[in-house]
Amino acid sequence: YGQGQSIYYKSYKEAFERTEQTKAYYHVYDLPFEAKPILQEKGEIDLNYPEQLMISIASATNQKWVNYNTYSKDRDLMYKPPAYFAKKKKWNPDKNYLSLTSKLQFEMDGVEYALMRFRAVSEHSDRQPIGVYVFRKKKSRWYDAPNALSDNLIMTMLYFKIDLLEAVLIGKKNGNPYMDELIDRVHDENGINLMLLGDVVAAWSEVDKEDKDKQNYFFDKIDW
Repeated sequence: YGQGQSIYYKSYKEAFERTEQTKAYYHVYDLPFEAKPILQEKGEIDLNYPEQLMISIASATNQKWVNYNTYSKDRDLMYKPPAYFAKKKKWNPDKNYLSLTSKLQFEMDGVEYALMRFRAVSEHSDRQPIGVYVFRKKKSRWYDAPNALSDNLIMTMLYFKIDLLEAVLIGKKNGNPYMDELIDRVHDENGINLMLLGDVVAAWSEVDKEDKDKQNYFFDKIDW
């Protein structure tokens, strides 16, 4: 499970102005990593890598399994109706799976996180909608952690075209005024500020500040 492009980012600790410099990794899968529902029971594979957790999520066919995958005590957040599992048990794993396209992995306040961008493949639809899972690591294993990070950063991972997000993260200007302006805004001598990137991108979709030109340039087709 490759780490991919190494970048620096700046992490702000709560309300303090003190910053720390840490490594982050952005990985684009040359071929999509297919997380298929191939497991028969929870715990069948280790969850030492985010990709293994994606397989476990795709395979989960009961509530205990979902709970096992998830870092949360919120039962409502984790709950799946019985009909969902009944339908999932009938899935053909070669025609219904999660196709991973990119991963942003980083550490913040001593906790390691991964944003996993994927396309949902289904035999019942020609569309492949894009989604993002938020994972966090505790000790040696990964967990699904839906509420662990800023929505703005998650939406940036979701909406951005993969190649353009990579360029922003590593500070690679291309002469486009939108790209170069954004890189100047979110980078400084310490690297990229991921939280600021999320806030800047989110502002493009605010009702009173909506910027369709930047959306058209940077955003991918979500296909929901």
